[in-house]
Amino acid sequence: MPVEPTPADLYWRCPSCGRRETTRIRLSARSRPSRTCACGARQELTGVSVSTRVSDGYDALYGLPFFLTDSCASHTLWVANRTHAEYLMDYLGADLRRKRDTDVGRGMEQRLPGWMVSRKHRAAVLRGLRRLREHAQTLEEIRGSIARREVRHQPA
Repeated sequence: MPVEPTPADLYWRCPSCGRRETTRIRLSARSRPSRTCACGARQELTGVSVSTRVSDGYDALYGLPFFLTDSCASHTLWVANRTHAEYLMDYLGADLRRKRDTDVGRGMEQRLPGWMVSRKHRAAVLRGLRRLREHAQTLEEIRGSIARREVRHQPA
């Protein structure tokens, strides 16, 4: 997975004087932030808030960009895995899309961006999803072959 710096708010507290501060930095998987308080004590990191959105193609838990992305209709098309790509292909490729009558239990379908469900972009989106599905399939096959190789080489 590519690791790119992601905007984040870091929340600090000084164990010595109790002072609380917030800093904004670009955080990556290799970042090891630290901070010294005005009183000279080393502050403790009490929280991190990543300011990226899943709709922008970033994982909500870690704030890292999804690996399975493709440029499509001047936007970024992304999927989490092969199953996600297949689900979107089935929904977006359908001739008749059924809508739910209520907002209760809204599914992913009602949250898709307008450009993605647009008739104008249907062919391009489906092409992009097919490419992403094939890429995800390749990654799954590689992961499977590595796992099989590790099982064969384990000591008895």
